Amino acid sequence: MARNCVDCGGIHYHEATCPRFAAVPRTARWWHWHKDSWVKLSLRPGQVIELTGGGQHEEGYSCWAERFEHVGNGITSETCTWGRDCDGGHEDSWEGFCSIYNLASREGHDGTPVPRWTTVDAAQRDEYAEMAGY
Repeated sequence: MARNCVDCGGIHYHEATCPRFAAVPRTARWWHWHKDSWVKLSLRPGQVIELTGGGQHEEGYSCWAERFEHVGNGITSETCTWGRDCDGGHEDSWEGFCSIYNLASREGHDGTPVPRWTTVDAAQRDEYAEMAGY
């Protein structure tokens, strides 16, 4: 079944038939804000990078996980944070996609060229808000 191409806007039966697909760089590289500084991430098609962290703090604990995957015509990103503090448990999740051509198409907070992510899905959960009926 033909569908709209996320790279060129045309209609294709398979992403490999997109004229821009043939020109996709083998390795995707982009800047990512990680632990208070910019790091350059690199992925080849099919590769995955997973980053995690967290720990206890004065009010409880917090954890985070990020996952990036090179899917041929772009990068998928998944981010999840969860924890517990004086306001109860909370979770946030986000999934996004960035075309291989948009990995440096906007400016970060200090002017660094960063990806233009498109949100695919997002959710949040707050334990005490749920108990209060929100």
